[in-house]
Amino acid sequence: MFAPSIVFGFGDFERVLDCPRNLLAARLRMLVEEGILATETYEESGSRSRP
Repeated sequence: MFAPSIVFGFGDFERVLDCPRNLLAARLRMLVEEGILATETYEESGSRSRP
């Protein structure tokens, strides 16, 4: 049985899918190009500005 996981970044995808990094990178790039996924700039925890 597959338990759903929350995925936040490349490392999470890599851990959950357990596939080679080059294959994962190519597939994620394709999904971004097709508009299915979007890239966002990574921000360290606590680095966001507060109003």
